[in-house]
Amino acid sequence: MERTEALRSISYELVEYIQESVPVDFDHIKQMPTSFLFAGKTYRIREILGRFRLHETSPQNAFLICAASDEVYFLNFTPGL
Repeated sequence: MERTEALRSISYELVEYIQESVPVDFDHIKQMPTSFLFAGKTYRIREILGRFRLHETSPQNAFLICAASDEVYFLNFTPGL
């Protein structure tokens, strides 16, 4: 799924919200997630479709990602949790 298609899906509310904390492997040098664990499965991140700042005063801490399985997820990264 391309970035435009993913953003359009969000805009039209064609997404399922899964609001729970999940373990995320984060590359601190590249400042991006590399994989995450959800429902007992590890998802490798193939592509970052977008980086977002959820609050004007905070760093970019949310990522729209495409997993190696071609599924798209929105990860909100909270350092220290």
